[in-house]
Amino acid sequence: MKKPYYFLIITLFLLPTIVGYLTNTDMHFSGLTYTTDGNTYLSFMNQAKEGKLLFTNMYTSEEVPSIMFRPTYLLAGWLSYATRLPNIVVYHLFRIIGIVLFVFLLEKLISLYFKDQKHRDLTLLLALFAAGIGFFFKFLTLFGIKQYGSTDLWVIDGNNFLILLSHPHTIFSLVLMLASVYFFLKWNKENNLKNIILSSIFAFILGFEHLFDVITLYLVISFFMLDQFVVKKKINWNKIKHLLIFGIITLIPFIYTYIIFTAFPSFASWNAQNVLESPKLLHVIFGYGIMYGSFILFLLHSFVKKNYNELKPEVKFIIYWIVAVLILIYSPFNIQRRFFEAVHIPFAIITGIFLFTVLRPYLADKFNKKIVTFVIFLIIALSLPTNLYHLFNQTYYAHNARGIFPYSMARYLYSEEVEALEWLSENAEKNAVILSTYNIGNYIPRYMNNKVYLGHWAQTIDFDIKSEEITDYFKENNGMQKIRGIKYVWYGIDEEMLNSNFMPNDSKIVFQNDKVSIFRMS
Repeated sequence: MKKPYYFLIITLFLLPTIVGYLTNTDMHFSGLTYTTDGNTYLSFMNQAKEGKLLFTNMYTSEEVPSIMFRPTYLLAGWLSYATRLPNIVVYHLFRIIGIVLFVFLLEKLISLYFKDQKHRDLTLLLALFAAGIGFFFKFLTLFGIKQYGSTDLWVIDGNNFLILLSHPHTIFSLVLMLASVYFFLKWNKENNLKNIILSSIFAFILGFEHLFDVITLYLVISFFMLDQFVVKKKINWNKIKHLLIFGIITLIPFIYTYIIFTAFPSFASWNAQNVLESPKLLHVIFGYGIMYGSFILFLLHSFVKKNYNELKPEVKFIIYWIVAVLILIYSPFNIQRRFFEAVHIPFAIITGIFLFTVLRPYLADKFNKKIVTFVIFLIIALSLPTNLYHLFNQTYYAHNARGIFPYSMARYLYSEEVEALEWLSENAEKNAVILSTYNIGNYIPRYMNNKVYLGHWAQTIDFDIKSEEITDYFKENNGMQKIRGIKYVWYGIDEEMLNSNFMPNDSKIVFQNDKVSIFRMS
């Protein structure tokens, strides 16, 4: 792809952020469109800037050991420290780097399937911008028709477009997944030890960001190699040895993750609250729309023509990739929905294969070239509206007031809130726990390495209980009978909504402006 196209793609995915900074100039834009989780990643960068290699969870008041290894935010924090650039600038710089690498590697992978440059470009378009039919359901709601929960409207993991609008580590997870798959397919073709080692290394790093993607790789590779051995009616023991190397290298992040989520109760609690169930299969089919239909039609065509076993290994790999994900999203894991990640890639490639090797030749036998070209472009065009809707929605509606509890934080803060946060970051003791309602609780660790009592729906231990305790505390002004270990209490916009006459017992005001008061507990 030519350099100007990279610039256009980067600009497109930064557009909501750019518009966010240019509008509502009387308020302070967070720099994030996905604020709730984004603030936690900026908290990791803060810890890296203080010299920590392993991170703790700042979003709960309990003691949590510093044992989290997050490569993306470790490097981002180091860069922020070395360059003195603000965390949010480095955060978006890493997004840009990730987007460039993703497009580059996506082109490399697609080149294994298509010789024609136009076919490559159109398949790349599908992998970046295509979605299902969610937009059309959204449109029908204007006429009072019930909206179906099409996954392309809300499952970020299953939509590359939404991932590229989100966080650096998620983008890099796609990059690492692509790199691992690309070198695996090169290894399968050339039986080159170097390629399987490269594939293993990328999967190893991936395991410390998104281990569930490595689980997907394991299942895909198992299906694929079984198919290869069955078709050839022979087990290639040299390949088995190479795969053992892959398994040994990638086993390390599994052992690490198992230890932290079983040996440490605080992480077990986090994991227990992190329940992400998959939607109904019908909603998944809606969520991929034309791409899902292309997948089914391509399989039917292969079986009708009885040429499935003759398909290129690379084509079979992406078929098994889709099949593996469709199994894993309904597996007994509590993070079912996370297994959607990266499946947009094989769906896009199989759609390109169907359009250009099955549908186009079929139509060419019945219609002239102009009609065939029109039909192909119409099909591709019909896959684009949902993500155009997302881009418009995130750009035009950047200001989301005070957010929606518990998954969406306010994207804009008042200057008085930022002033109070900066005062806390300079004056709060190192181990002080800060109490506030949920909104600001999510922002506090972004500005300083201090724990909060309530701040994240998954990372705050006993989130539901603490949410009720906080509401009762501010409403009833009843001291600290249930809540212990608090050094500072934040009283601002959200807290005033609960009680306009709040005054905590045994405290003194240490900071105050027009919108925020901060109390130090005695």
